[in-house]
Amino acid sequence: MSRGNLFILSVFGGIVITSALTALAFSVDNRTISGLLLWQDTLLFYIVGPGPPLGLDAHGHQMYEGTPIHMLIVPVGFLLTIPLYSVLSYFLLKWCIRHH
Repeated sequence: MSRGNLFILSVFGGIVITSALTALAFSVDNRTISGLLLWQDTLLFYIVGPGPPLGLDAHGHQMYEGTPIHMLIVPVGFLLTIPLYSVLSYFLLKWCIRHH
């Protein structure tokens, strides 16, 4: 397999992996598992921090307002992980080709 084909296949693999993990994270009812699958968004939310405080809810927990920056975290996190998973799939495909 040529390097160009391997590159295209790995970018496609990165898109598929990122899409599958994102879809799985939104379909799971467990917040911990969703946070692990969307680790990039969890990291970006941690870096950005909460929005302005709104007050307390009925249980006494602090509520925060979302900001435009918070609205961009999911799409930006999605776009940032495509290259990462593409690199991982490139090396995995390269390893699979060498060992078969």
